[in-house]
Amino acid sequence: MSIDFSPTRRIVILVGLLVFAILGFAVLTLERARTPDVSAPVRPAAHHVPTAKPPATHHARAAAVKLSPGLPAPIRYALLRHRSVVVAVHGAGDVDAAAVAEARRGASLAHTTFISLDIRRARYATALAGFDDSIANPAVIVVRRPGVVVKSFPGFHDSQVVAQAAHDAR
Repeated sequence: MSIDFSPTRRIVILVGLLVFAILGFAVLTLERARTPDVSAPVRPAAHHVPTAKPPATHHARAAAVKLSPGLPAPIRYALLRHRSVVVAVHGAGDVDAAAVAEARRGASLAHTTFISLDIRRARYATALAGFDDSIANPAVIVVRRPGVVVKSFPGFHDSQVVAQAAHDAR
């Protein structure tokens, strides 16, 4: 079987193939020009456009927190950052560990900062003795700025009691 094309039909087919090849080349060239070359670094323009300076904003400084003198260092540090703090005073023993756990849970329920102080350390024992004379072992103290003891619980107390005292101290 042989196919004969007329000379006009041959020219139309050749022109169509040529147009198709030119369009394909144009699409590939434009696509390559549209995607940036990752290997070549992009340099910013060298000209400088003057801009207006933004107005100066003055931020009000937070008022300095004034605390009572004679606070133990961990309590002072916590009160500088928070309005109130729950302090668990403990030594060694199972009752002390349970009291600390309940105090921690109570502070967590009240969304209050918690500190655990071991009175077996001399620096904490002497600082607490000067801070509050009625400290027992174990004990829970709720302190509010500027260093006022709001509530002091000698011995073991439930987390709900500690949470209520911490909530009231706000």
